[in-house]
Amino acid sequence: MDDQTEATKLDQQTMTVSVWLFGELSLTVSERPVKLEMPEGFSANEVITAMGNKLGPEFLKQVLQSPDEKFSCLRIFVDGLPIEDMDWPLEIESDAPQMEMIMLPAAEGG
Repeated sequence: MDDQTEATKLDQQTMTVSVWLFGELSLTVSERPVKLEMPEGFSANEVITAMGNKLGPEFLKQVLQSPDEKFSCLRIFVDGLPIEDMDWPLEIESDAPQMEMIMLPAAEGG
């Protein structure tokens, strides 16, 4: 790795994101919340990818209907606000952002 690449990595700010899983998803993890180190300006899709890297392909099968599309019954919130655009860079104002993911199949969602 050259000096410029190393400097770029050091300059990139990261934050710890606490991901809370609810509903069926909570049964897949022993760590609650799941803690991830994410670069500033991350998207919800990047969090799902990081969760897949940490929890394995079974997690991704539960939340993605295709590699680029989440299941419509998966709801994602960051600091209590719903996320609709999975690719939009999130503007996080808190130092310790909270992300919530919940599966709401028709039987649970009312």
